[in-house]
Amino acid sequence: MTQPQAVCEISESFIRLAHLKPLRKAPRVDVLGLAEVPSEGMRDGHFHALGDLAECLWVAARTCQKQSGWASPNLIMSLDDPFLESVKVQGVSYLDSESESFQPEHIEEARRKAIQSLAPQDKHLVYEKEAGFLIDRKDYIHDPVGICGKELTVILHLLFSESTQVQELRRLVERAGLKVKKFVPSGLAGAFGALERNELVSRSVVVLANRRVCHVVTVEYGSVQDYQSFLVEGEKPSEEMISRMGDFIRKANLGDPTRLWVTGEMALDESWISSMEASLGRQMSVGTLDVGNPDLSGPRHAVLLGLSALSRTQRRKPPEIKTLQVAAHSIRNRVSSFIQEYF
Repeated sequence: MTQPQAVCEISESFIRLAHLKPLRKAPRVDVLGLAEVPSEGMRDGHFHALGDLAECLWVAARTCQKQSGWASPNLIMSLDDPFLESVKVQGVSYLDSESESFQPEHIEEARRKAIQSLAPQDKHLVYEKEAGFLIDRKDYIHDPVGICGKELTVILHLLFSESTQVQELRRLVERAGLKVKKFVPSGLAGAFGALERNELVSRSVVVLANRRVCHVVTVEYGSVQDYQSFLVEGEKPSEEMISRMGDFIRKANLGDPTRLWVTGEMALDESWISSMEASLGRQMSVGTLDVGNPDLSGPRHAVLLGLSALSRTQRRKPPEIKTLQVAAHSIRNRVSSFIQEYF
């Protein structure tokens, strides 16, 4: 039996908390409880009145509990940090004499080396996932399991938040009598709550447009390829900020005009969208998932839906290894080595 989930989105404008029960047919969910209260105690991405914000969270949690009749102290929370640091690192593992092809343990070794190569003490790691692999430093692939070669390089995408930001958020949640089960960057949750599974495979850019912070995420093969946050310093995004967002989006080299999406509380603000489209010279599509429930319809609930979807996402399972595929890669590598050695 599927257990309910407690998901929570905190921003400078609001706190949304929902008790959701995932249904067998993803991404559909049953809404057991849903609360939204005004947020107080945050300014420009920083906490300045922790007690006020904790009281707002407590009210949201109590309201949701009364609706659902279910109490859970463990929250899957969005991290609406405008200062997230996006980094790509590489780690390497080598095929030992006992293995004929790369296996999951080689991936884990390469991942571990990649993270160890960049471990800032004042940062908290909030996301890490493979963005791709290199076999013998030249063949770029998305799944190396069962592939022959000598050297496996993992390209790992990491997102770091300030340690103080994470610590303050934990303190806030504990003051409300709750606990954090997992942090998820808001932009990542917004992307998974706006796009269907097949749309996450193709290279797409998702703009999570909230009133005070905008997150822009490039996704491909279900993984983050790039991530940047922009702090809105006035009532609406300035022309300079929109220009910087446009420069970031253009880096993704989107060939298909349907692969630029916007979601979040500002996604239906026509003046904001028009400014973005004018700067980019292309249209933006509003992204929202159909979860079969009108209470969670529309882009304003994309982050809650994404938190639910990501909590159900299992670790990538190795595909079945086909003997013919392994043999083909083995022959190719041997021919390549022969040519390099003798020609």
